[in-house]
Amino acid sequence: MADQGSPRPIAVGPGKVRFTGSQVLAMQGAGVLPMPNRIELVDGELLDMGSEGARHSKLKALLTRCIAKALPDPLGIGPDTTLRLDDSVWLEPDLFLYPLQLEPAEVRGPDALLVIEIADTSLAYDLKDKAALYASYGVREYWVIEAESGRTHVHQGPEGKGWRLVRIAEPDDKLTALFVAEVSVKISDLI
Repeated sequence: MADQGSPRPIAVGPGKVRFTGSQVLAMQGAGVLPMPNRIELVDGELLDMGSEGARHSKLKALLTRCIAKALPDPLGIGPDTTLRLDDSVWLEPDLFLYPLQLEPAEVRGPDALLVIEIADTSLAYDLKDKAALYASYGVREYWVIEAESGRTHVHQGPEGKGWRLVRIAEPDDKLTALFVAEVSVKISDLI
């Protein structure tokens, strides 16, 4: 199935109900909450992110392998791992890098050295809403890779809900993570 574009709220009954991450886990454990392919919790609201298309999945697998090979020992990689920015904001980036002295569930915004989203049909959401969320929680660097073209939107220096630097790297440009210089990749080598 291809990406579904902008996320859709998950219907849980009449009116809006705000949840915490703990409540979502409890509902999933009890079988009360339907288990869509990928969900995110944004300001207490559950969003169905849809499934990933083949192009998205292939690029994620190759990128994860490339980064994992270059990663220095004190750092971890969280592919398809929930990034719990606070108890009401749990996002599902394609991958993120963090210090290994933390468990993935303990990683908060400033601990995330690099967060990567691969956008097939979710580009507008990733560049606007998710970029603002990541910045407001202090994620240090954020890349949005366009799955079809290979262009990468590089965000560095979070300030409030924005970024000091946002630039577009072409697929043949060498991307190097600001806080993890060992991580360097050309997207054109992967697509």
